[in-house]
Amino acid sequence: MKSKKLIIVGAIVVVAIVVLVVMLSNRTSKEEKVATAFIEAIESQDYDKLAPLISVKKTNDEKNSKAVVARYKNVFSSIETTKTQVSAIKMIQNKATDTYEFSYTARFKTFLGWTNKMKYKGTVVKTDGEAKVVWEPSLIIPFMSPGDKIAVSEDEAVRGAITDVAGNNLAYNKRQKQAGLYPKQLTEGKGKEANLTAIAALFKLEKKTLEQELAQEWVNDESFIPLKIVPLSFKVPDDINGVTMNEVTARFYPYGAAAAHLIGYVGEVSAADIDKEPSYKAGDLIGKAGLEATYNTRLKGKNGGTITVTNDVTGKADEIQSQKAVAGENIQLTIDGELQKQAYAQLKETVGSYTALDPKTGGLTALVSSPSYDPNEMTAGISTAAYQKLAANKNLPFLARYTARFAPGSTFKTITAAIGLDAKVIDPTQAQAISGLKWQQDKSWGDYFVTRVSDVPQVNMTAALVYSDNIYFAQEALTIGQKRFEAGLEKLPFDESLKLPLEMDKAQLSNKGIDTDILLADTAYGQGELLMTPIDQVTMYSAFANDGAIVYPHLEVKDKRKDKAVFTKSAANTVTKALYETVNRTAGTAHGLQTTGQEIAAKTGTAEIKDKQDTKGDENSFVLAFDTTTASYVSVTMVEKSNKNLKNKKIVELTKPILENYYQK
Repeated sequence: MKSKKLIIVGAIVVVAIVVLVVMLSNRTSKEEKVATAFIEAIESQDYDKLAPLISVKKTNDEKNSKAVVARYKNVFSSIETTKTQVSAIKMIQNKATDTYEFSYTARFKTFLGWTNKMKYKGTVVKTDGEAKVVWEPSLIIPFMSPGDKIAVSEDEAVRGAITDVAGNNLAYNKRQKQAGLYPKQLTEGKGKEANLTAIAALFKLEKKTLEQELAQEWVNDESFIPLKIVPLSFKVPDDINGVTMNEVTARFYPYGAAAAHLIGYVGEVSAADIDKEPSYKAGDLIGKAGLEATYNTRLKGKNGGTITVTNDVTGKADEIQSQKAVAGENIQLTIDGELQKQAYAQLKETVGSYTALDPKTGGLTALVSSPSYDPNEMTAGISTAAYQKLAANKNLPFLARYTARFAPGSTFKTITAAIGLDAKVIDPTQAQAISGLKWQQDKSWGDYFVTRVSDVPQVNMTAALVYSDNIYFAQEALTIGQKRFEAGLEKLPFDESLKLPLEMDKAQLSNKGIDTDILLADTAYGQGELLMTPIDQVTMYSAFANDGAIVYPHLEVKDKRKDKAVFTKSAANTVTKALYETVNRTAGTAHGLQTTGQEIAAKTGTAEIKDKQDTKGDENSFVLAFDTTTASYVSVTMVEKSNKNLKNKKIVELTKPILENYYQK
């Protein structure tokens, strides 16, 4: 029984406390509630809630509460306020005047960042039995008086340049012309329809697009309707009316299509961009592709400006906030613009890439992909039809092929050779007897055979590289064994991020490990489940130009060289000597690269893409090349579907002019 009484007594106490809390809460005056609601509306930027809370003096410009709400919206939208923070709220009852006085501090996040904290004071009185905040302009900005205006000036930051290793501009701001429609003159000369047709043809735009631009609500006879960025030298033919020009500073890409995939381009922010980053506003230019997008924050800098309150009587301006514009960072790449241009000139009629690395520094000196597009056209204002034509191109001109993964083909035999040498399995001088053009380990392989091109009866390591013998390397990999082979490969950056500012997947050795002898054999000569980007290839093959240590690639001059030993110096140099023979022997697959005055080592490779054996599939061709004297470059040329896209040319014929014209110094 005692325990039950205690429970009942406890329940009575709880009820009493609840009643007391309710009574205390009811003691909060109407004035305090109104002041609190006023402050909460300011902090949440829900200005419509202010209307029933305020009383407007007749001496103010605003005649009623709706006008006050409109002014709040105008002021804080003009300074692009996104957040408001309120603190230090105090409320004091003045019994002598029967009013409540409240104060608080507030700061606002505008397009210039956070303002300093500002101190606010207000009064709540009873009007016709209702509590109201006595509204004054000082409740918008503390030093505002009736009639004062907000003035906003914006100082746009200068976007930083992207330069090559020698300081040549790859992307910069250039004085150009902004061509635009001038509606008032469209009816002159040949008439509106004929002028629009001629203007559409002149700027490679659709007439329908021009008509849509003219139909916008804000357009009148004196409007300037931007169409396209053009060079300063551009002139409109005399017989075309309705176009006018303004000089502007616009982004320019001097290497055009040659560096488009790498550098990218800028464009106006979209609604989706603003959703992701609320600090953006309509009309802002941001990087849309390539390094312009990746480095956008560093390149764009920080806009500046001033927000002031201008006194209606004296004209004096009191500053709310001021911020100096900070120019964007200039970014210097390891890319060599001249090499980039020359490589693109060789590749632009095919589908492929050229990738080059300086093994002395680790800097990537060329990243070329073809087909390409003109980034200046994208920035200037590409037509819908022109963009759709690019997007529909089956050869994917927006794809950066140096970041796409492919089976490396026979260039990978260099890796197998080095692993075999270090494992003491390959004796480079020992000839191996191989009969015929196809081979299998035993009958357990069923109808699967490894094939080769040349029926050479006695093959040592050098000859196998010179003639690119698949069977030799398949047999050597089986002798090395899966465990030792994978142990050698694990030293290389497979399934490892190269930490470049580029979108690319990691190099893949296999799907789930090298779990069969057939896969081991195929991997040895660069097929199987191997997937590598051309950047991965120059990285791994740099070991042969660097005494057995790979050099990790980087793209900015400020980055430091980083390398890692993966082969012994002896193994690397032995493979290099064999690759030198591949160029200098008449029967060598890379003999076409032999160049007077240069000591080039090279290896060609072809990876066949087919559904099953004994069928003909598409081929991707590669050529690895590096110099054996000064270690000035390691390069990989790639042609996709070379059986179709090389057009009776050899891949070495594309590569040789690059090596001759650029490296012959």
